[in-house]
Amino acid sequence: MKNAVVGAERGTKFADLIQDWKKNNLVKDVLVFEDTPKLLNAINNGKIDAGVSDSTFVKYSLKNKSFFLKTLRDYTPELQGTAGIAVKKSDITLLNALNEEINEMKADGTLYAILVENGLDKNNMI
Repeated sequence: MKNAVVGAERGTKFADLIQDWKKNNLVKDVLVFEDTPKLLNAINNGKIDAGVSDSTFVKYSLKNKSFFLKTLRDYTPELQGTAGIAVKKSDITLLNALNEEINEMKADGTLYAILVENGLDKNNMI
């Protein structure tokens, strides 16, 4: 990737990561975008060679848009993370209801089915 221009979304860990790549001469240059759809469009239109972003959002976007892109296979991410749902600290009732529903959806396979329906896989399961 030493001759590649790589992009990421502003304000994310991914932008920090590609800046580190640039400092370490692992990529030619970096571009930072306001949002992930603009990043994907830049790759699709040849403005940059590659982009680093949240795999869940990218896989969903590629399934539902007409991009001429693909994600890397057998890639070991340098950054690990999880997704979450935020609720007010004081709303324990809502928190418990959400956790209960998510656990039920995991147990009966509904959550996995939703992932697959949206172009995701077991790697996106939390």
